[in-house]
Amino acid sequence: MFEIIENDSDKIFLLKGDINTFNIESLDLLIEEDEHNIILDFKDVSSIDSKAISLLTHTKRKLLHTNRNLKVINISESAYKILVVAGIDFLME
Repeated sequence: MFEIIENDSDKIFLLKGDINTFNIESLDLLIEEDEHNIILDFKDVSSIDSKAISLLTHTKRKLLHTNRNLKVINISESAYKILVVAGIDFLME
């Protein structure tokens, strides 16, 4: 589940709860169809599964090819540890 906030250059997705295979795919479609830089706010994220981690990495690469950026902000300690172990802590600001 997520809420979207938009400004001139960025689209911020306020994510909530568990980020998993089912809800990350709908988020990926929204990101792909958009022209903004993407900010994922993990403030209210409790966990993230391996499919979501893989998709974040893939999305970051896709956006870089279109001169856009993906970053993760306000990450909880538990989600931070998962991203570090997965080797994608480069997404965090």
